[in-house]
Amino acid sequence: MAEMLQAEQPERQCQGFHATSCEAHLANSTLGARLCLVAERDGLWALLQVAQAIMAGSSDQEARNIADAVARSAASRLGSQMQGEADVWNALACMCAAAGRPHEEVFGQPPMTASQIHSQAVWQALNQLADGSAGQSFPAVSVASSPFPLLWLPQWLAEEEITEILLEAKDAFWNPSPLATHGDAAVRSSESLVLSSGPWVQRLRGRAAALVGLAPQYAEPPQLVRYSPGQLYKPHVDWGHGGDASLFIAGQRVATVLVYLTDIPQSCVGGCTHFPHLTSRKQQEGLRIVPVKGAACAWPNVSVNGMPLMETEHAAEPLQVKRAEDAEDAAQKIALNLWIRDRPVPWVA
Repeated sequence: MAEMLQAEQPERQCQGFHATSCEAHLANSTLGARLCLVAERDGLWALLQVAQAIMAGSSDQEARNIADAVARSAASRLGSQMQGEADVWNALACMCAAAGRPHEEVFGQPPMTASQIHSQAVWQALNQLADGSAGQSFPAVSVASSPFPLLWLPQWLAEEEITEILLEAKDAFWNPSPLATHGDAAVRSSESLVLSSGPWVQRLRGRAAALVGLAPQYAEPPQLVRYSPGQLYKPHVDWGHGGDASLFIAGQRVATVLVYLTDIPQSCVGGCTHFPHLTSRKQQEGLRIVPVKGAACAWPNVSVNGMPLMETEHAAEPLQVKRAEDAEDAAQKIALNLWIRDRPVPWVA
């Protein structure tokens, strides 16, 4: 969590108080009183530095106690925040929420809307790709234009790039995919892997961000996701809800670039990406996109005014094995999520 919350700190020393020796300073006083003193004397940047040092390696209960003390200390500065402390205020809010103590009475809820400047940039970039005025070197097909632009990019990744990505992921440790919102684990049963280093990671972040008109630092680390037969992700949106603490420090997810690293296995059917709100006379149940290796889909998650779009709800439908005897040999569907934020992502080097 400390890596996630690191923000660019001004070149300053905590007056007589160093995070590395915080335990000695706390020994003669209560945690809350000491953190309040740090906040009042040295400001919120010092409070963040000290709290991160104390929280590193702490138990869940200790982290919650520290978060409570941090919130009380931050509350003492309500109405008297120093100029330029908005970033650290948001980092403190994210720290407390991540520890299970959001303290909305102090920090409020993170803003769910995105800036109009970045939202408009995303829509303009996608619309220019759709009509060909962007001058891109790769084909782009407009799949839908209302209620939001959805683009199909049939040759977005080359074969050698896919091979490089899959080779690096082959021996990595995959985890059950996290849920975008709290709820039944049956909503999402895939496995995920986030890779934050490597030359191809930086290339993909830059390419995805440029696709929607933003700089590379606005892109999250790529998330690989794989589905075995029967696994799925029920209808969901990619934009963050009020309970998403990361909104404090990185802002809203303004766009998604979904890249397919495999075709649908020959032994399976299904596995489409389903947009239930993109209906028409011919597609009354919504639009279904069949994964094609190397192709990508791109769409905004917010309106041109920055409001989250419920119409972007989509689902990863389950793979189904055609014949029972092929079940053991059935391959997987692997895709890559590239999410672009409203602000630079602070947990990426």
